[in-house]
Amino acid sequence: MISIELQPTDLANIRFAYSPLVELSMSYKRLRADGASLFPRWADEVRHALHDTPLPYMDALILPRDYVADFITPTPTRREVEIEEEFARVRETPHETIRKNVRTLIALDGESPERLHFLAHPDEALDRLLDEMRLYWNRTLAAYWPRIIDVLENDVLFRARELALDGAECLFVNLSPIVRFRPNVIQLHKEYYYCDPTTEYSLDGRGLNLVPVIFACRDLSWQVSPEWAPMFIYGARGAGLWYGAPLPDPEEALQLALGSGKARLLVALKTPAHTSELARRLNITSGAVSQQLGRLNQAGLVEPKRSSNKVYYHLTPRGQKLLELFAS
Repeated sequence: MISIELQPTDLANIRFAYSPLVELSMSYKRLRADGASLFPRWADEVRHALHDTPLPYMDALILPRDYVADFITPTPTRREVEIEEEFARVRETPHETIRKNVRTLIALDGESPERLHFLAHPDEALDRLLDEMRLYWNRTLAAYWPRIIDVLENDVLFRARELALDGAECLFVNLSPIVRFRPNVIQLHKEYYYCDPTTEYSLDGRGLNLVPVIFACRDLSWQVSPEWAPMFIYGARGAGLWYGAPLPDPEEALQLALGSGKARLLVALKTPAHTSELARRLNITSGAVSQQLGRLNQAGLVEPKRSSNKVYYHLTPRGQKLLELFAS
């Protein structure tokens, strides 16, 4: 069990962010671990896109299970960051931090030419690594990133609302089944697999960054190294929606009561979304979506909430109860 001690300022400084670089690393970890069985069609695309393209430096730093070198997943500080900005942050990593992470990898998984290259010539090895990560990103995730952002943003809106309405305990225990929340302590009930024998940490008032990802390899990952702001990486709600999975058909009774258009919108808003995303998923115009949302809003079934430069709609408690009524 891992225990993380909290101070009042830590709870007051819970922040949400997401990161293309964290998503990249977790997706590759998932591919290596189980062939991305959660998204088999995407995994088939990746195998075709990367055919006969070895990625030895990524293999050296991203173990299929357990550890990913911390310096390739620096804690994100804001949302909607560009991948090249994140590559620049990796490029600025101090040499000693790189060597520290690589020594952990060697202790866990043994030496390799790439890991020894990082120890001897970290700048040269970083160039090789970033070339591989850029190639992987462009071939496998770049085209999907806008849709992934939609899912991640929806998760952030849900979690922020949960924190505001129900408090920190509800937020943390709903992140993962392995999380327990006690006064001033977060407990992670999982097998501890790092070389470092320490299982007790303190955030020392630095706050905590919560980072949703589509490709959650485990229930929850954490990064509390002193080099970066503390971070939990957890699986985003509605992760399957990024690949364009079809929406479930609304109950016939709901369609008869509200009309097909409004019923489909209510079902789609089980996960909060903005107007253009709804139009794409339902294959109707943005104007039609806005008109229907306006009527649902007047009826008190949905409500808008602004996040950054977008307005997301989500179900009100009345809208949620209506869906549950017709589903029963």
